[in-house]
Formats: sequence, structure tokens, C-alpha cells
Amino acid sequence: MPEVSLLHASPFIALPFAGAFIGQKIVSKNMYWYDTLRKPSFSPPKWVFGPVWSALYGCMGAASYLVWRDASHEKGAMINLGIFGGVVTCVHLFRSININASNLMIPYALWAAFASVISVRVAMLNDDD
Repeated sequence: MPEVSLLHASPFIALPFAGAFIGQKIVSKNMYWYDTLRKPSFSPPKWVFGPVWSALYGCMGAASYLVWRDASHEKGAMINLGIFGGVVTCVHLFRSININASNLMIPYALWAAFASVISVRVAMLNDDD
């Protein structure tokens, strides 16, 4: 197994955090509105989101690095990074290159599914029509 280079991995790990920072600045104005919504009983407390998303961003970056490092450019495997937006697709495609990269994406896929369930439930609880 090739060695992991922290120097080479750092930009891959930093990129999702940079995107999250920019995204947080954009949506922060809507947080008050979200706080006023009724939420399902299984919705986690606010303090959970920071650590969960931080871990997920780290996993996304590490997975990207592993795919970049192990991809066979002749076989076109670098396309996997271009499809990164499709989390479930990435889990599947990464598996053929590096099982660790694929496994690092699974928590994000699960969290995204959980977040979707919460979003649907919030919409239902706040549909005042």
C-alpha cells in the first residue's frame, strides 16, 4: 500500500473545509429562521452538527486524496473526482480504486440520508396550509 503524504493530502483535506466555511457564511443569515422551526424529536441538538460535519469534511478530503493518489490515469479513474458531488456514486466508484476511500465516504452518505429525513419531517411539521 502506498504511503500517505500529509503534505500532499493537506490541500485535499482543506478544500471541503474551505467550501464549508464559504457555505456557512452564505447560510448563517438563515440560521435564526431554522431555529424557529418545529423539529422532530430525533433531530440532534445544534452542538452535534459542528463535530459531525467537521469529521465528514475530513473524510471527504482524505477520500479524495486517496483516489487521486491511487488512480490509474491511463484507465481514466480520475473521473471519480469529477463525480464527487454524487456521494453515493463516489462510495461505489471509490471502492474499485481504494476501499479505504470508499469507506471514508460512507458516514457522509449516511449523514446526508439522515439530514434528508430531518428536512422532510421539518417541512411536514411546518406546513401550515
